[in-house]
Order: sequence, then C-alpha cells, then structure tokens
Amino acid sequence: MPLLELYAAKDPKGNPCVARIGPGGSGHYVKMVHNGIEGGMLSTLAEAWSFLHYGLELDYGAIAAIFNQWNDNGELRGTYLLDIAADMLRAKKSSCGTDGKNDSNKHYVLDEVLDKVVQDDDDTEGTPLWNIMESASRHISTPTLATAHYLRIASGNRAERLLAAKKLRIPGPKSFHRIKDKSTVIEHLRCAVYCCFLASFCQGLEMITRASDDEAWGIDLRQCLRVWRGGCIIQADGIADLLEPVLSADHHWTNLKHSDEVAGELHRAFSSLKEIVVQGTLSDQYLPAISASLEYLKYAGGTSLPTKFMEGQMDFFGAHGYNKPGVPGEDPGPVGKGPHHYEWRPAKE
Repeated sequence: MPLLELYAAKDPKGNPCVARIGPGGSGHYVKMVHNGIEGGMLSTLAEAWSFLHYGLELDYGAIAAIFNQWNDNGELRGTYLLDIAADMLRAKKSSCGTDGKNDSNKHYVLDEVLDKVVQDDDDTEGTPLWNIMESASRHISTPTLATAHYLRIASGNRAERLLAAKKLRIPGPKSFHRIKDKSTVIEHLRCAVYCCFLASFCQGLEMITRASDDEAWGIDLRQCLRVWRGGCIIQADGIADLLEPVLSADHHWTNLKHSDEVAGELHRAFSSLKEIVVQGTLSDQYLPAISASLEYLKYAGGTSLPTKFMEGQMDFFGAHGYNKPGVPGEDPGPVGKGPHHYEWRPAKE
C-alpha cells in the first residue's frame, strides 16, 4: 500500500486516491459501478451540450465558457468531465490535420465526430451492461444509468437508426425562439445537471451497498469516494464534499435519499430539473438521462404510485395477491406477496 499511495493520483488536499475496497471481487465490482455512474454523467452532460447548442443556439466557445464556470464554482465544482468538455469544445484543427493555430481554414474537431458510440455494440465495453444486469438482479432502481446505456446502444447502429428515422419522421431538436432570458434557463440547466449527477451517485452507491450486504464484503462507501477523488472520470469535488460527511456518520446507508443532506439537495434542484424536461420536451430536445432522473425522483419518493393499478391487474389475471393500505403489517410491511386475492370477474359456468 505505501508504494501504491506513492504513485496513486492525489486529491485536491494531496491525499492518495487508492484504498483496499474489500475481499473477493469487491474492488472489481466498485470499478464496474464507477463506470455505470460515469455513463449517467456522460449522457447527462451530452444532453446538456445539445440543449445549449441546438436549443439556445450557443456556439462551442460560449458553451465551453459555461462549462468552465460550472466547474469552477458551486455544486458542480471540480468535475473532471466538465473540465475536459471545455477543452474539447475549443479544440480546432486545420484541413491538413494540424492543430490549426495558424490556419485560417481551421474547424472544430467535434464537428468531425459522428453521433454513434460503438463500444457496447462491438463488445469492447461491458461494464454498462453489467451494471444493468446487476441492478436488476439485486433489485436496485438505476434508471439514469440504464437509460444512458440504452441511448448508447441506439446510437451505435447508425445505419439501422437512419432507416428508422425515415419511417418514424420524428422531429429533431428545435431552438427556443421565445426565450429571452437565456441566463435563467442556463441556471436551471446547471441545477438539473447537478441533480442528475447526484442521482447517478445515489444509484451507484446504493447498488454497491446492496452487493456488499449480499456478498458480506463489508465495503466502506467512504473508501469508494476516496478512490474517486482524483485521477478518476467521475471525479466531482462538489458532490464528494456533500457525500463524505454523510457517509462518515455512524449509519449504514442502503438508500442515500434517506439522508437529510442528500434529499435536501435533490429536492432543491427538482424544480429546475422539471423545468428543463418540460422546455426540452416542447422543443424536441434529446433528454433520456435527464428525463429518467426526473421520473426516478418522482417514483422513488412517491406515495401514490400507479402500481396500485398494476398490482390489481396482476391479481386479476394471475392471482398474485396484494397488500391493503393502512393495515398494520402490510403497509408499509415487508417486501413480499400480499395475503389478499379477489375474484375480479366471476368464473364462467
């Protein structure tokens, strides 16, 4: 460990970003979940870029300045993906392939990049798929991470997508012609991105806790944050600063949304998240991870879910049983099949 600490990346305070996670495959599992969180953040930021570029009609330089500002101050400070996004948006090259510094015909490198992620289709990247499989098998809801992966899958086979586009004739993103105060919209978008990033961390860390409990790994979530503080794609100092004191408390967090601090931040950003989804939907923006995060917060903290109707239908066609509201031992009760069944339609004689 002394040798690893010597060569490991260091966080802003100079602490080495390396730790022994636990026994068995626990270290590999945490790395896998890291990549799942990364997927949620990548999709969220890509959607934010598209919103700013196609919705607010901002050029790359203006968006780079916005990302720099978000990265310098506030809840999104010290976010690696924002840091590299700003540089990526400013990168130019000449038609001859040089850096384009002295070429009047230089163009943005990003304009050469096709809109397809192929790493999942050609099986060179497996961790997002494993995240979805694990979250489903361990009964953890991770819609931000999963929807981000499905966007990548849909993007990968561009030939198939182009044919579908001709048949579906779905409108592409449109600009917000009626928006006069862009600064307010940009602030809503900043809060929405923060909310989605934080939701991604919640989903990933809750998955690690469930796996740790199931496998008796004894993973300390603080060690995960320590490793993710530097030299890491999901480095996000603002979010780590929020989560570290929460995880330092003497409490076994199976659901970080039960934390007053985390729940308070998600609640505070919720209205901005909803505003961005509403405005983006009206102008046909691409918002898979952002809109999935909105719905996640709604149903993960909902008390009157439409699953009441679903449970009734499942009892109708399969006699699955149900629990009754307000009955001690059933509401909220354990996670298990309900003791009640109703013959919704008399049997035919």
